[in-house]
Order: sequence, then C-alpha cells, then structure tokens
Amino acid sequence: MISYKEFTNLLIEAQIDDLRKVHGDVVDHYASHITSNIPHLRYILKKHKEGSISPSDSERIKRTIEEFEKHKNKLEKNSLNDYKDFDEVENALSPHVESAEKKRKKEEEARAGAEIIHQSPNLTIRHIKTRPSACKYGKNTKWCVSAEKSKNMFNHYEGHGNFYIVHGKDSNGKPHRYGIHFEGFDGSSNYPEFRDEEDNLLDPVKLIKNNPELQHIKEFQHKHPAFTSKESKEKLDNLSVDEARKLLYNKSELPNYRIAALNKLLQNSNKDESSKLYKLAVDKTEHPDVRAAIIKSKHIDHHFDKKDKVSNMLNDSDEHYRVKHALLRNQGNNIKGDDINKVFGDPNEHESLKTSILSEPHLFSKMKEDEQKHHINNIFNGNDDNLKGTALHHDEYSRHVKPEHVRSVLNDSKGDYTLKEIALRKHGHKIPNKEVGKHINDILSEPIKNKEHLNVKGHILTNPNFNKHIKTEHVRNALNDPKSNYTLKDIALSYHHHHLPEEEVGEHINDILSEPTKNDEHDFIKRSLLDNPDFNKHITDKHLNNLANESDFHNFIINHPNVSPDTLHKIAKKSKYSNVHQEIINHPKVESRTLHEIAKKSDNSNVHHAIINHDEVHPYTLDEIAKKSNDYYVHYAIINHDYINPNILHTIAKKSDNPLTHQEILEHDNLHPDTLHEIAKKSNDSNVHKMILNHPAVEQRTKDLINSKKV
Repeated sequence: MISYKEFTNLLIEAQIDDLRKVHGDVVDHYASHITSNIPHLRYILKKHKEGSISPSDSERIKRTIEEFEKHKNKLEKNSLNDYKDFDEVENALSPHVESAEKKRKKEEEARAGAEIIHQSPNLTIRHIKTRPSACKYGKNTKWCVSAEKSKNMFNHYEGHGNFYIVHGKDSNGKPHRYGIHFEGFDGSSNYPEFRDEEDNLLDPVKLIKNNPELQHIKEFQHKHPAFTSKESKEKLDNLSVDEARKLLYNKSELPNYRIAALNKLLQNSNKDESSKLYKLAVDKTEHPDVRAAIIKSKHIDHHFDKKDKVSNMLNDSDEHYRVKHALLRNQGNNIKGDDINKVFGDPNEHESLKTSILSEPHLFSKMKEDEQKHHINNIFNGNDDNLKGTALHHDEYSRHVKPEHVRSVLNDSKGDYTLKEIALRKHGHKIPNKEVGKHINDILSEPIKNKEHLNVKGHILTNPNFNKHIKTEHVRNALNDPKSNYTLKDIALSYHHHHLPEEEVGEHINDILSEPTKNDEHDFIKRSLLDNPDFNKHITDKHLNNLANESDFHNFIINHPNVSPDTLHKIAKKSKYSNVHQEIINHPKVESRTLHEIAKKSDNSNVHHAIINHDEVHPYTLDEIAKKSNDYYVHYAIINHDYINPNILHTIAKKSDNPLTHQEILEHDNLHPDTLHEIAKKSNDSNVHKMILNHPAVEQRTKDLINSKKV
C-alpha cells in the first residue's frame, strides 16, 4: 500500500501529464522552475498562452507567487484567477511587499545597532548603540530609552556613556532583562542607573547576587565598585605609577581600564602629567571616553586657556559628541557665545548636546538675547519633547516662552503628559484661566493611559494653584480608575476629600485600611491616612486593631485618638522595640495588664524604670521586673517602691550580687528569714553581715553561716 504523500505526488504527476498534452514541454519548465501547485500552474500556462509571460520571466513569476501566498489574506482578491495578469498581481501586492521589506530593513538596522559583549548559558549582555536597537531589545519594558509611543531618551543617555541590556535572572531565577547605564542621566557617574523591566532602580549588589557573572565582565570593570571583581581591584591597586602610565597610553586596552589607570596616575604621580594628557585629550584618533575622562579630571584646564582650542573642538563637525559634552561641562569659562550658538543651531549635532546646553543656563545665556529667543522659538516649532521640557522647566528661559509656545504643547494631541504638566505649572499664567481649567479637566477626566499620565494626575492634584479647577469627578476618577495606584488615591483623599460626601470618603478609607498591605506604596498611604486628623472620624479601633498585626504601623496606631486599651495591649505583645514600649507606657489608656506584658518582653532598663514609676503598676509586675533585671538602679527603684513586699525583696536578693542592693534590702524590717539567709550565702561584705546579724528576722542558721565565713 502506498503512502498518502506518494499518492499525492502521483496525482500531481498525472495532472501535469494532462497539462503537457495541451501546452507541450513548456509545462516542465514552469513546473520545475516556479511551482508544481496545479491551480497556480494552470494560471501561469494560461498567461503564457495569452503571451503576457514567457519562460524568461520565471524568476519574477516565482517571486510574485511566493509573495502572493504570503500576503493573499490581506488582499481583496485572494485567488490568482481573479487577476488579469501578473502586473495586476504585483500592483496589488506592492504596499504589502514594501511594508515587509521596510520591516525587514528595520529589523536588520536594529540588530546591527547592538553588539553582544558577553554570552553564556545564564547571561547575555548587549552594548546598545542605536535608538532602533534600544527599542527592539528593550521592547515591552518601561525604559524611556526604549519608548516608541512617548518621548525616547536613548540619545540623551548614549550621549554620556554606553547603554547595556542584560538578559539575566531575577531573584527567583526566572529570565529578566536589566538596563545598565554607569554614567547616569547627567553623565557624572554619581548616579548610575540599574533598572529592571518595570524601570525600578535596583541595588547593584542585589543585581549581582542574582547574576554573579556580572562582576567579571571586562567592559564593566572599574566602572562601578559592585561590578569590579576582586582580582581587577587588586591588580589596579598593585600597579606602579609607571605601569598605570603605560596602561593609560595603550590604545589596545579597553577604555574603562585606561580610565582607571588615569585615576591611579593622577592620585599617585609626583610629575606634571598635564602636557602628555593634553595631547591625548585632543587626539581624535584616541577613544572619546578616555579623552572625555581626561577633560573631566580638570588636570589640563590651563592648557585650554591658550588660543581658541575649545572653540575649535566644539565647532569641529568630526569631533566626538562625548568629548564635546566634557568640554561643555568643564570648560565653561573658555566657551564663547558664538560657540554655543553654532553647536545649538547645527542640525547635524548630536541632540544630547543641545539638551546639555539648555540644562546649563549659564552656557545658554552666553548667546545674544535674539539668538536665545530664536533657538527657544525653534524648539517649540520642532519635535524634540526633551528640549521643550527643559526650556519650560528653567525659569531663566521664561521670558522667551510665549503663550503660543505654551498652547502648542497643551494642544498637541500626541504630546506627553509630563510636558503638559510642566507647561501648566510653570507657564499657565501666560494663558487665560479658562484655558488652564480646560486642559486640567482634559488630563484629569481621561482614564489613566500609562504611568506618566498617572504621575501627572498626582502632580496636578497636589498643586494648590490648580485647586480652583479641581472638580468632584476628577477626585472620583483618581480614586476609582482601575489603573490608579495607592499614591494617587492618597493624594486625592488628602488634598481633595472635601469634594466628596463623608460617607464616600469613609468607604475609600475603609477599603484601603482593611486590605492586607500589598507593597511599600500601600504601606505609605496607610500611614498617611492614620496621620491625618481629618480622617479620624472614619478610622475605628477595628481598623487599628487589624493594623496592629503589622509592626510598621505601631507608632501611628498608638498615637491615634481612637485606639483602645485592647489594641495597645496587642501591640505590647507583638512589639520588641523599646521606643514602642515607651509610647504605650506613656499612653493615657494603658492598663496594668499591658504594663505587665511589656515587663515580660523587655530587657531595657529605661522601659523598666518607666513601668516602675507608672501609677497603674501592680506588685506582680514589679516582681517580674525584679526577676529579669540586673540593673542596680532598677532594683533600687523597686526596693523603694510603695508596693514593695517581702516576696519581691526576696526575688531581688536572689538576683543581685551587689552589696549596695543587699544593704537597701536589709533596711526593710519586713523580710523573710529566707531572704536574710540568701543574702548571707551570696555576700562576703562585712557591713552586709553586720546588718543581717542585727536584723529582727535573722535565724540561728544564718548567724552560723556568717560566723563560718569569718573563720
């Protein structure tokens, strides 16, 4: 019996034989060079017979049929027989084929912009060199450098240093991506950024704990202490000055090792290294990061005072933008207004340079007034939201920001919310109040679209200048939107609860306080609600008692006016902290049973003293403290307490070896004979012995014991 595949092949061969009888040997050419699909082959032979194609068109026809099969579901006519000829097929396919080709080229561009610097079974690290690459490999993260719908900050970060994407593991051993930028947003390296996919800043030590290989990546050594292996650190520490100098000037070494050698050299060399360093810094064949590091070191500043070297470097179109960044940041005194004007006005300059200039008003203000005005105007006529945000933010540029600039930002339907909030906050006074209210209403009325929108809602609701524009529905939106978070809810309640009926406020507070604490944000809003006297009427002891299960809220609960003695007692049982115990002891609602509970838990002498001096203390609590404490002053306070009794004195006698304590006890007439005997056993002090022998409750056995000690 033949297989289904063999049967199909025989059937196709039989159909080709039938076609061969009609069309001749040309059937074999088309079947072998293009397709053996019988419906397609019939269409090809039909067009051959009509004379619109010939065997020389085989490659073109084959490519067209392959594209047709790929995209036919997107076409109005998805059968070849519906088309007059292959020209019509190609015209129908054209937009889809171009789109696919564009997508392919975009994919190739993105891949080309990423260099794998490390790959192992557990870790892959890419140096991301272009924005398309950052978008591809950072897809579905919340990183601004990978943003496609909101403003993308890749060029700003890359202008200061390399950006890396790490494919590693999270704390649970699951695959996770991390973004690493050692230089940070301002390029100073003082605030390096290590972020997870949600854009949360991470502790680098924890990141390395989950991915130990990160400490041994060559490109990361000496960029941050946590990413520098013990071996690399020791090797650098052991370098002589001459070895550091040799390493610095070795072009074949990685720039991070050379920069580490530079720092070593500058710290330890007794020679004036500035002339050689200056030559290296201005040498365009050297690595730009090494050159920038030398400029930032300030050791060659005096060389830039001569001639117009800074101007020449800034105006050199071939000069690397990271070197220009270093000059702008560190050579302000040698930079002229014309230099700034040329850099800022050059459309081919790296966009991060413009942001750096605009972020430093002392640089931007070197330009003439009309030049400043011109550039600010161009910014608002352009598409760079980062520049717009910087111009709006700095008060120094306020005189150049016109109402039409503010409106252009606020009326941009695709504009980001952060930019709109800055425009309203900093420049809202430049447009009519009615317009401000309209834009605030638009932002607050829309359902939350993303994290940026959520944050902007919070900024607007906390700004007292906007209070007149806040409506009840805005507050409700913030509280009821499924994408809202606890921070926004806290703001809505704390700043604008008066817009809502008291019953509604109480429901929201109850919902927030009754839920188990989910995260730090939830923890914070609970504290905020507890600490706000406006909400006291809505917070019951039931809420407080429930929250007493979590130690973070103990201090807030104790200080709440609605706390009950039972809740104070519950906290006393749960807490191990002396400051909490002290607050409970000082609370007007504290009961004697709670004092006793604290006495059992605490070993703190200050806490013991506070209990001893409390009006509600019971003798059995004094006895509990006597058993626990070895502190002379605590014992002294108990011995002299109004509630002292022979049993407590006996407890202290057994606990203490201090002759002074023994003497304090022996001052009491009402002592058990056993207490006298206990002290006699422990003490070798003659004054103590004398007091025992003179005490009315002393027994013969105790006298004999003391006499035996004398012998």
